[in-house]
Amino acid sequence: MGLILRMDLKRGIKRGGFILALAGMVIAGILGMSEVYREWRLNGHLGGGMVFFQLAQTGSSSLIYLYMIPLMVVIPFSSALRDDIKSGFRILLLPRCGIKNYLCSKLLSSCLIGGLIAVASTLFLYLGCYCVFPPGDLEIQDFKTYSAVYFRIAGQYLLLGMLNGSLWSLLGTVLAVLLEDKFIGLGAPFILYYILVSFQKRYYADLIYLNPQEWASPFATNGWIDFLLLTGLGILIGVLSFLYLKRRLL
Repeated sequence: MGLILRMDLKRGIKRGGFILALAGMVIAGILGMSEVYREWRLNGHLGGGMVFFQLAQTGSSSLIYLYMIPLMVVIPFSSALRDDIKSGFRILLLPRCGIKNYLCSKLLSSCLIGGLIAVASTLFLYLGCYCVFPPGDLEIQDFKTYSAVYFRIAGQYLLLGMLNGSLWSLLGTVLAVLLEDKFIGLGAPFILYYILVSFQKRYYADLIYLNPQEWASPFATNGWIDFLLLTGLGILIGVLSFLYLKRRLL
């Protein structure tokens, strides 16, 4: 499976869609931090801590950034499996690598590419904010004192972002095949995301763990429970997708 996995990863990463998705996420993060930036410019501080970290953290947990996750991560690779099926290219690959390796490579590549976009966009926000708003002496001292807290927060958000990107990218890949339309595969994860958020807020507000915004940016939930929830959903969707696709391609 190693060879076809590398081929699929190159196929997804080297496409222009990968850069487009990454740029879209970064721009969303920049827009999401604008209000906090204006507050910092007006007051000259943000209540303590490193300014660049707070700006990047705000941008990567803003509503516009969270809504962009299911919309952007599907762009580079969600149509790959559907395109292979429609073009007949999978007929050439299946005898060489086997259906198990073929499907595992497609599903795993989709997860890895989606997760990479989410993580890379967050890291770009941190790096960009660091370059534009380098920490002063007091901020460096604050980091030395609370370094464990900074690393815990950043690590948690990067991990949850990766799992969210993987989950929605995987859904896009499967839905594109299931609904036999790559454009539906691009838009369906965002539509599902929006419906889940809206229904949770309107009809079952107490069931906060059913809100996918909390999965990426825990506000009223426990981050480790979100991690377990995302991991479980990813495994469940991956296994069910593999069984469905295997049956369809045989």
